[in-house]
Amino acid sequence: MADEEKVRLPRTYLPNKLGDNGIVLIPQPSDDPADPLNWPTGKKLKLLAVLCIAAFSGTAGALAGDIIYPVQAAVYKKTPFELSYSVSAALAGTAGGPLIFAPLAVIFGRPSVVFWSLLACLGCGIWAACMTGENDYTLFVISRLLSGVFGSLPSNVGASMLLDVFFLHQRGRVFVCYSLSNTSGFIVAPTVGGFILKSQAWPVCFWWTVALLGVAALLVFGLLDETGYDRKSGSISQPTEAAIGKKIWTFFSVAQLDSRSISLLAKHAAIPFLIGLSPAPMLAGIFIMVFFGWTLLLYITLPVYLQSPVDEGGYGFAPVQNAAFSFSSWFALIAAQIFGVAFNDAFPLWICRRFYQKIWAPEIRLYSLVLPLTTMPIGLAISAAALAHHYHFMVLALGVFIAAFSGLLAHPVIVNYVVECFTAYSVEATIIVTLYRLGWGIVLVFIAGAWEARLGVGWMFGMAAIFSMACGLIMVVLVRNGSALRSLTISKSLVSTEADEGVEWPILI
Repeated sequence: MADEEKVRLPRTYLPNKLGDNGIVLIPQPSDDPADPLNWPTGKKLKLLAVLCIAAFSGTAGALAGDIIYPVQAAVYKKTPFELSYSVSAALAGTAGGPLIFAPLAVIFGRPSVVFWSLLACLGCGIWAACMTGENDYTLFVISRLLSGVFGSLPSNVGASMLLDVFFLHQRGRVFVCYSLSNTSGFIVAPTVGGFILKSQAWPVCFWWTVALLGVAALLVFGLLDETGYDRKSGSISQPTEAAIGKKIWTFFSVAQLDSRSISLLAKHAAIPFLIGLSPAPMLAGIFIMVFFGWTLLLYITLPVYLQSPVDEGGYGFAPVQNAAFSFSSWFALIAAQIFGVAFNDAFPLWICRRFYQKIWAPEIRLYSLVLPLTTMPIGLAISAAALAHHYHFMVLALGVFIAAFSGLLAHPVIVNYVVECFTAYSVEATIIVTLYRLGWGIVLVFIAGAWEARLGVGWMFGMAAIFSMACGLIMVVLVRNGSALRSLTISKSLVSTEADEGVEWPILI
């Protein structure tokens, strides 16, 4: 049978604009050069790079204290586990902050929200660095909470800008870069902090993020353009082409403020909850909450195990040794980045061609989870055995590498999937995925001490390995029934995919 006969065409139309290798451009770009889909590749990559730097800087500013809290325990007269609550506060801010402030993009614009949130996170870094007194513990935790609130906005608001600029067949690679730039802040900032502690006082671990956030804010101000484009009127969301006027309008003006905009603000504040409580995104959220939560638990509690004395079951590491150990997570990040760029578009497109008669559906993205679902239990099991039997730290490093690689590889896939189910509300979709992703990890930190005391560290992470295997059942349900589940969304007007409303897109001609 010829290829043309393999493509089912009931209620299907063949777009006339194709990309490389005969791939249909989804969405179809207009003929207007100002359409962000028609921007030169260099301009698109510049926008991606700036958003990645902003996302990384915000997360690094929020999680800069992850590795130093065992040292701070002596200052505040608290136990290391009590000091780990400051990390949980930053994670709570990261999860909840976008729910409160991301809707402001409706009024002030997305580049403006990214810019001012970076400056606010910068201020929180200065605040944390100044909390050096014995009685400053509560204020320090509050500073970490607010740094998470503001630092998380660039990694959520930017998702919709990427959808404005990149086509469907490019998004797997794009979201790998964007999502891993966000999560790399969890990894890089503590490593840098550990090396700083070798020769400097702990407040310096926050001062370097202040400089980083300042540079990121300048890059956003100088290089980030608005990407909103009205495809009905053919106009971009910028009233002037003059460089100075454009910057003033983008970062210092109110794009829309009237009675209608206030109601729109309330609507956008409610949409993440409507999305998050709908069947398909809820299942995807539960998956990443459980799957990524164990990675967070391992990463947050590692400083306690590594820096505790050997006679107490730890490894007796100094902070600089802890920082060196965290390179296992760096290698995991690099491996996930390389693998994701190579396969997160190519593999789903192959699945689409081979098993779906070249007709695209968002659930095809989820096939990229086969590898992390296989490797996560292995990584957690190795980590559990190493900690329980006090194996050589390189065995533990191997387990951490595999577990981190799995979590980092899975996260962009879930973000991409949920965003492609709600393309008209991609910011809100990203927000709810972030909330799910961090929710379980935050809770686990508070119960980890009691859990370990009752069952031991081996069984704690061993059970995590078992639970991560069960996550595969969730993905089977989503892949097989995703289209039907999307139709059960609480508010059906929210659902907007490139394959909705009865239109089937032949992704490959």
